[in-house]
Amino acid sequence: AYLTGRYLQNFIEEKVLSEDQYTIVVTSGSFKRVLRLFGYTADIQVVSLDECNAIKILIEHMGERSLNIYFMLYWGLFYQTTYRFTEHVSFTDVFENAVFGNKSHTISYLKFKDDSEKKKKIRQDYGYKRGRTVIVAPYANSFVDELDLNWWQRLIGELQRRGYDVYTNTDQDDKVIPGTKRIFLKYEIMPSILEDCGYFLGIRSGIFDLMHSAKCKKII
Repeated sequence: AYLTGRYLQNFIEEKVLSEDQYTIVVTSGSFKRVLRLFGYTADIQVVSLDECNAIKILIEHMGERSLNIYFMLYWGLFYQTTYRFTEHVSFTDVFENAVFGNKSHTISYLKFKDDSEKKKKIRQDYGYKRGRTVIVAPYANSFVDELDLNWWQRLIGELQRRGYDVYTNTDQDDKVIPGTKRIFLKYEIMPSILEDCGYFLGIRSGIFDLMHSAKCKKII
């Protein structure tokens, strides 16, 4: 979602499309929210993975140009199987070439707002300690096997012994790591809260791409 948001505007400009001339199709509500953060205001539709695969099969049989549908997900497997351990070829390089072609691109940037009143309310609601709180993101859709729960509990226990508050960032109560408190931060306010808390820790996922500009200690 993050890399698509960065380069999609250039693709739209090359096609000379106005907002009412195209629809963006994504597979999750979070993907849609990320694109909105980049400032895309065109129609965005969320479909299931089965529907996405059906679109891919249709394109494979009839071709992108004949359908006027552009499928932008081939790059992942291509990178994993071909270039992952190749020197001087980065993940971003492959994304740009496989999805958008080997061109110089205009890069879009995330548009976050520092809402001091909203930040103050979140701090009051959750009661975290400024500068001494670790927000943990232990889950990622891109990982089949996540880190063992016992590993997280040992790490969190050590952080708490050193005087840190620890929160699991999730909207589901059953996903909260035992011994931590639950917090759920929307993307729009998350960088500001992370800077207020001080620390962001988790396994590699797209949320760290989104939060790369947050001025806090990030451990992946």
